[in-house]
Amino acid sequence: MEEIGKYLKRARLDRKLSLSDIEQDTKISSRYLKALEEDDFNALPGRTYAIGFLRTYSRYLSLDDQHLVDILKGFYNKDDQAEAFLVMKPPTEVPADPEAMSYVNKRKLQPWKVLFLVLLVGGLAVAGVLYYVGTGDQSGTAQTNNPSSQDPTQTPSSGDDNTNTPTPGNTPSTNGTPSNTQTDTPNNPTTPATQTEGLELLISADYGNCWIKVTADGQTTDFTLSKGGSKTIVANEYITIKLGSAGAVRLTLNGQEQPALGQIGDVVSTTYRVEQ
Repeated sequence: MEEIGKYLKRARLDRKLSLSDIEQDTKISSRYLKALEEDDFNALPGRTYAIGFLRTYSRYLSLDDQHLVDILKGFYNKDDQAEAFLVMKPPTEVPADPEAMSYVNKRKLQPWKVLFLVLLVGGLAVAGVLYYVGTGDQSGTAQTNNPSSQDPTQTPSSGDDNTNTPTPGNTPSTNGTPSNTQTDTPNNPTTPATQTEGLELLISADYGNCWIKVTADGQTTDFTLSKGGSKTIVANEYITIKLGSAGAVRLTLNGQEQPALGQIGDVVSTTYRVEQ
């Protein structure tokens, strides 16, 4: 003669199942399954739930659920539940349903499936990073001017709201230094462009991502360079640039590296012109 709980526990251990395995398959909390195995029926949330849990648990273990439920009902019918001592003869074990056991085995996650999921998640993560880097580089692609197609007599137009265009009283000097520009940081050092036919400005995002707005001979575009990316801008007469993070980029004008225009996070504008 055995108690209900001991019989349930022995049937579970014979099938080499853990409470967590059964909780996952039956959706019954493991603490209620443990209460059934310990005959602690007062820990269950009422008679209806207790009978339902026992019936589901018994069927899962291929036991005679009706016989076990009848024993449990006898417990609740006793006047003094605290002193009730449930005993029973071992109920007849119902032969295991091959389809049910196959279902249980399928629910167990095989090691190769875990490895597959890990590789899949890792592959998706790498693909996401590559896609982000690729789109960042594509967004940095800007239209540049073909020197042969520009009219040397074309009057530069203003392409930047924050940049002062040349006026008769503010004509750039003939030594090739950048004209006066409005910047968001003080002391904006620039290096004059060397004597050459046109301008070639290499922008390299060596130290971080940077949003950039460029006006080359009147044509304006903006883009973002990811860290490690670079872009070359060419023009016949002048190039005006606005940097969203001046310290993140390195500028090379006609083969000569230029001084940094500011620190990372500084918003700076400046203009380079061909020497007259």
